[in-house]
Amino acid sequence: MKTVLYLNNNKIQIISLTYKQKKPTVQNKIKLDLPPGTIVNGVIINNDAIVQALTPHKKLLRNATAIINSSNIYTKKLDFPKLTKKQMLSIIKSEFSIPDDTNILYDSSSYCGPKNCTVICCAAPAGLISNYVRIFKEMRISVKKIDIVQNAVAKFVKSQEQLKDKTFVLNIVEGSHLVSMLFEKGEYLHTNRSSILPENDDSSYAEPLVSNLSTMIQFSKSEKSENAIEASYYVGLDNKSLEGIKELSEQRLGSIEIRDICDISDIVPSMNDFFYPLIATISKNNDINLLARFRAEETSVKVEKHKTLTRTISALSLAIIVSVCGYLYFRMNTYLLTVEKTRITDYLTSPSAKQTLDEISYKSIKDKKNRETITEV
Repeated sequence: MKTVLYLNNNKIQIISLTYKQKKPTVQNKIKLDLPPGTIVNGVIINNDAIVQALTPHKKLLRNATAIINSSNIYTKKLDFPKLTKKQMLSIIKSEFSIPDDTNILYDSSSYCGPKNCTVICCAAPAGLISNYVRIFKEMRISVKKIDIVQNAVAKFVKSQEQLKDKTFVLNIVEGSHLVSMLFEKGEYLHTNRSSILPENDDSSYAEPLVSNLSTMIQFSKSEKSENAIEASYYVGLDNKSLEGIKELSEQRLGSIEIRDICDISDIVPSMNDFFYPLIATISKNNDINLLARFRAEETSVKVEKHKTLTRTISALSLAIIVSVCGYLYFRMNTYLLTVEKTRITDYLTSPSAKQTLDEISYKSIKDKKNRETITEV
């Protein structure tokens, strides 16, 4: 069974699938409302509210995948030859060019052919991921993976035969939040986020969505793409809203296919509102896992701290040894000088030394008198 946990804004969604002869069956479909402001742009603000909501479902979340939707996580699509994971991460870091990236987690999902690889890479603040890890640890939930929505959508598009080699925009509407992703020839290229204000008037509702589509078309042209946008697909809209978008789009943008994603994919209409957690059940090798990256960096920091502590202790030990040896050397020299001084003093005050000094003095006086006699003569 595959289970996905999706946390965003003021809701939590959980979905579980089982597979029989490669056909998925939904076993659990749970939606939990959260107090306003619990999660803002993927950043957890109210830990307690999330813990309270998830506690009754702890067993279900064993080995689950968590998926995050946040503009704080940067993504890029790159193409380069086949490389090792270490080489790939080095290139990804240089591509993002984040000045102070000590608290940034880098990861990637690669699709490799015989010679080259297409890579969706991401840069996520470690602090953002650590909040999720802390909650899972506190609840003793053994989540196995943390993914991002862009990667989940890219995997979904790859899995759909009707979307291969097609250039289009996929728009996911969640309340007043709109995420639009541009795909060129079936490959992920760019994400744009914006806010929309739905109203009762269908044309007013269509206005921001068609304006956003126009922005994506202009972006594609600015990238000097050889492939024009053929279609714009939507998730989370009813038929009335789609008709309004289609009508306004024809007036302003010309002939562009406007459809619900359910019309051309495996997604059934009843699952439209669970789009992100549903598509995140798709798995692949060489995939993004920010939980694994967080743990690897955490281990690396611990090892580095241990090395630093070991080096500090070694330096202190050496300093202590040098200090002790210096002190002992000084004390030994002082002791030897004292002993020598005592020996000399004892010798000079002894009778034999006095007799010797008297003899030397007598000889000195005698020699002086002999020199004076010789001088007179």
